[in-house]
Amino acid sequence: MADVIATTGPAMAYYVDRVKRRLATGFYHTEPVACFCGSTEGQPVRTVDRYGLPHRMCFCARCGILYASPRMTLDSLKTFYEQDYRAIYDAGITGDRLAKERQDQLDNGAVIKELCEKHGLVPDVVFELGCNEGGALDAFLRGGSECLGVDYDATQIATGQRAGRPVIRGGIEALEQYGKKADLIIAHHVLEHVTNIEETVLQLRALLTPKGMLFVALPTLFHVEQDQLYQNAHTYQFTARTLQYLMECCGFEDAYLSEGINSLWRPVDRTRDKTDVDAHEVYRVANFLNGGKQVIPMIRTVNKFDKTDRVRHITSALQAKRKNLHEIIGTLADREAVILGGGPSIDAEVQTIVGLKNAGHAIFAIERMLPWCLANGVMPDYVVAMDAHEDVVGAFTRLPTEPAYLVALQCHPSALDALRERTVYTFATPQKGIDQEQLFMQHGDACMSQVNAGGSVTICAMSLAMTLGAKRLHIFGFDCQFTEKWYADHIAGVGAIDNVTEIHVDGYGERTFKTTLPYLAFAQQFLELVELGRRLDTIQWAKIYGDSLVRYIAKPNPVLES
Repeated sequence: MADVIATTGPAMAYYVDRVKRRLATGFYHTEPVACFCGSTEGQPVRTVDRYGLPHRMCFCARCGILYASPRMTLDSLKTFYEQDYRAIYDAGITGDRLAKERQDQLDNGAVIKELCEKHGLVPDVVFELGCNEGGALDAFLRGGSECLGVDYDATQIATGQRAGRPVIRGGIEALEQYGKKADLIIAHHVLEHVTNIEETVLQLRALLTPKGMLFVALPTLFHVEQDQLYQNAHTYQFTARTLQYLMECCGFEDAYLSEGINSLWRPVDRTRDKTDVDAHEVYRVANFLNGGKQVIPMIRTVNKFDKTDRVRHITSALQAKRKNLHEIIGTLADREAVILGGGPSIDAEVQTIVGLKNAGHAIFAIERMLPWCLANGVMPDYVVAMDAHEDVVGAFTRLPTEPAYLVALQCHPSALDALRERTVYTFATPQKGIDQEQLFMQHGDACMSQVNAGGSVTICAMSLAMTLGAKRLHIFGFDCQFTEKWYADHIAGVGAIDNVTEIHVDGYGERTFKTTLPYLAFAQQFLELVELGRRLDTIQWAKIYGDSLVRYIAKPNPVLES
């Protein structure tokens, strides 16, 4: 990658030249370092930063993290931040631009507070590391939280104190001396600046209460203009997945992690081994740095429903005392299963589905396909509901008695209310941050079946079929793309149509698809589920019918038929 140098004004140029002189004369000391994973064989991708300052960024081909080596020592960095950093990187920030910077701090605080509340965290004590003027704390102060912000920049701290904010000069050591632990620690564009990131993350972890969470925001390698990304103060660069690798190695689990790296982490009692790297992400980063096309990542799905709502739904379902899925596990051994999703390609497959049913295969329909099934003379054996939204009952205008209704505990209580007189089996799905085992025990349920549902009710239906013993799957309406019709149009409500994008696929054949990130995630989850089923001997093959993105992105796989 070629080095790109930004234009500097006279005042900024003075400090840039001063930093160069201080590095050359040894006023600022530097040292070679290893990557977080321990590798010392990083490949240089940059030799100067955007202002022409010496800055050697290395790509670690072992774990995918970019790290600076050599880089300034901790003492030199502290001096750099006190004497030179703001003069270079904040040069020209006055008037309207300064007002915007301050408003951004306020907005960031409101966004972080909303994210915490969505994940069930209302913090009593909030710390912010690298707080600048402390504007992000205002949202929490208004909410009654006790707050403390720390920053090494004396000018920013003085400005924050004049505004009446609880901010002091210092770093983690000042937080450690405060004498309390925090329910929330904010590190907004901080971790890319530290010298020993593992030590820093572990120190922050030790400052959290048992219910505490760590908010981390970083510039992501993929989403920032490359000529603006690199600066000599950045000792690390991440993508969402390389940050996940680091945080899991330090004993954290993500409650929320976006591709743009806004993230919320909770401490857990397990750690990922540093040798357990994400080879796909290493390849993505290497390909990107070498000028190749961006490779589709392993898309992460996030539960869109508030944690408090899901706890309430699960509790309501447990109180209803319906039958448990474990009562019918294995009952489909030696039978084939037919999975009916909501993609428009299913409309052309009615006769095929009827034929499979007549052949004795078990029919699993997602709840939104129930009206379609009844309209086309296909009586399902099982109807699967997983959605926590209250509109899930929209598909229950007619409720035949023949099917068994398989309902996730997180479903809106109105679903079980509507199914009061029907045969229902409940099951759990993974819920990050919710101690479901404790909820089960509180309601006298020593045994509860948990199904690997992914983010799609169609994948959930696949998992259920496999759990019940079906090893051969016929899958319809799992298109994961948009064609001449929207997903689920004229079936049982139109599916999500936001942020449609085009991707080019060179799999079994070259083709451009119109899709969304959630649909890409579902296609990837499908392939992962098939591979997991193969290893566990819970699947022999899965056949995809209709025009599906999955058929194009799948590598040759003896289990997948299309």
